[in-house]
Amino acid sequence: MPNIRKGLMGAAGSGGAGNTVYMWGYGTHGQLAQGAGDTANKSSPVLVQGIAPVDMSSLNNTSFGLQANGTLYSWGRNTSGALGRNIPESPAPYNFYSGGGTDAFVAVTGVQNFAKLADGCAFAGMHAIKTDGTLWAWGENSAGQLGNGATVDLSSAVQIGSLTDWGGSIIRSRGTSASALKSDGTLWAWGNNAYGALGDGTTTNRSSPVQITTGVKDFQVVNWNGILVKTDGTLWTWGRGNVGLLGNGTINVALSSPAQVGALTDWSLCGGTSNNIHAVKTDGTLWAWGEGPNKYGPWGNNTQYSSPIQVGSLTDWLTPISAAGNSTAGCIKTDGTLWMWGRNGINMMQNAAGAVNFSSPVQVGTQTHYSADLSKFARTFNQLTRIALA
Repeated sequence: MPNIRKGLMGAAGSGGAGNTVYMWGYGTHGQLAQGAGDTANKSSPVLVQGIAPVDMSSLNNTSFGLQANGTLYSWGRNTSGALGRNIPESPAPYNFYSGGGTDAFVAVTGVQNFAKLADGCAFAGMHAIKTDGTLWAWGENSAGQLGNGATVDLSSAVQIGSLTDWGGSIIRSRGTSASALKSDGTLWAWGNNAYGALGDGTTTNRSSPVQITTGVKDFQVVNWNGILVKTDGTLWTWGRGNVGLLGNGTINVALSSPAQVGALTDWSLCGGTSNNIHAVKTDGTLWAWGEGPNKYGPWGNNTQYSSPIQVGSLTDWLTPISAAGNSTAGCIKTDGTLWMWGRNGINMMQNAAGAVNFSSPVQVGTQTHYSADLSKFARTFNQLTRIALA
């Protein structure tokens, strides 16, 4: 899953103009697209050869690259048919390799013309939007997270409902649920609804999309919690609420529908992990709440906060990054640099200190061109894999 993307358009590939792509993180199932001969973990970005995508996403161990002509390639682990190639999970082979200059990229089965991919972080269920505005899905469906009204895994893409207004949507799949923000500002959700995580006022799983609220500017869902910023600048949360994640001063008090946090109207964008939530205000300050450094919080002490607390004093924070089901998060600054904190398995933060965890933001590399353009930036990290388009 998620995935960091640089939004600068560059090289051309077999599917038309696209980006140069780099990947790093865990590669044991071929998800880094280095070919069958290289399944090693990578702590620094490695070039992916043979593809020039305009959009990318990933699941736990499966990756996707969308070409400019609408062709969607998949590679990595085929859990529950996640590759979308009409191949069941078994028998072997279980992993499918691409890249490395030797192994060809293979497209998902069926009609192409895809225009946009969901931000990943689901276990093995994938969503994509086609050029005609229809929504499609495939892979794991144990809790109805594909949204097709059933709970049976699918190894090839099927259309979700008959609506054609998904075109401008931002879709974020998490674990065994999914949510979507349509261009009209309505928020929709479906799948696993434990602790009221979907935000529909119930704890009943939904196998088809249901509308949650209106007037939404930005949202994130992490594990069993949701957070959103409305167009009026107000901040709202819902879900499990453990360790103070609702930000309303309570601990372990679940909410099954969005509730406003405080009365401020200067919130801009939001993000989070399974252990803490963070958000940026319009003045460029960064705020967070939840568990402290023992659970990878960004504020540098062991205190648990159930209300927003400012992280440092800087005013140049811009775009929050999330990690569903994980403990790694980050934020892009106005100068285009990427900063991260939390869990640092195999040194994916590329820091000189090595694979140690960080309880305050540290810069990742020296690049200064991480995109603030949300139309070109997947704002969610996969649990295991990082992706950057340049």
